[in-house]
Amino acid sequence: MEQKQKEYMERQEKHEREMNALTAAFAAHLARPPSPPPSPLTVPPEYILESVGTPIMESILANVQPMVDDLRKSMDEMLRTLKAEVYEMLCVELSQRNQKVPNNNDATSATGQAVAH
Repeated sequence: MEQKQKEYMERQEKHEREMNALTAAFAAHLARPPSPPPSPLTVPPEYILESVGTPIMESILANVQPMVDDLRKSMDEMLRTLKAEVYEMLCVELSQRNQKVPNNNDATSATGQAVAH
């Protein structure tokens, strides 16, 4: 029984030493000032451009190019229509002016001479 009591006392002392060491380590940890927060990771703009540039360009081409094509078609049609209207107005105007100006052949046949300009 004395042997058991001796073993128990040794174990008790060992546990006390371990507890004292843990308590001292914990107190030292609490006494240390907190570490500053890590600085934010800055990514160079060139890396960002390389990483997302191609997908962005592909997306723009896929989404914007059809709109540009539609705009070009609309502008072409509008210009064609406008050109036809201007041509028609010009033809009407020239036709009306041509009717107001006497024909040079009529002027020469009436006088027998060419009209000088």
